[in-house]
Amino acid sequence: MDDDQNLCFAKVERLGENPRLVIDVTLDEMKVCSLAELQEKVGGTVVGLLKIWNKELFADWDSGKTNKKV
Repeated sequence: MDDDQNLCFAKVERLGENPRLVIDVTLDEMKVCSLAELQEKVGGTVVGLLKIWNKELFADWDSGKTNKKV
């Protein structure tokens, strides 16, 4: 999670090069997904780590609630 609470993955292809952004998903984009949808998009291990490291941000998923916009 970056400073703006976005999920970011970057990859450095060659030593000394700048990282290339691979995935950039905002917190709002993640929270409108069900837990199963997000696990499919970014992987179950990633979601599990996010829930452990950022409990307050992802607590709604454990209760079955999401922040889907109506």
